[in-house]
Amino acid sequence: MLYVTQNFLEDYPRHEKREDAERKINELREKLAEKQWKNAELYRKMMEYKSSLIYYDIVLEQYYDTGFADDALYGKALIFMDREEYQDAKEQLLLLKNKFPESDLLPAAERLLRQAISRGEDDETEIN
Repeated sequence: MLYVTQNFLEDYPRHEKREDAERKINELREKLAEKQWKNAELYRKMMEYKSSLIYYDIVLEQYYDTGFADDALYGKALIFMDREEYQDAKEQLLLLKNKFPESDLLPAAERLLRQAISRGEDDETEIN
């Protein structure tokens, strides 16, 4: 359905139904992003982190303009925290803050960022 609608827009760019077609494309992209994000969440909860990261990356690469992109960055940060990869978690959280300054996830991301920084510093202290 998505590709048919996109083809319609390419073939008939001035058609009176253009706005309806664009709206439908946005709805379908949002649904596809949600599906990929739910897959990522399921794998994260099952602690299948490699698979989860693949699905989060699909959201970020293919559906970067949907409401699930910030959720995907946050999910990746949670995985990195679980794997005690604090620098990677910090990078994802800083990216979330920079790319999505209006995100509802910012308060939770700030808390998680403080944890990542704190735990990352603890690791450096143990090494030295």
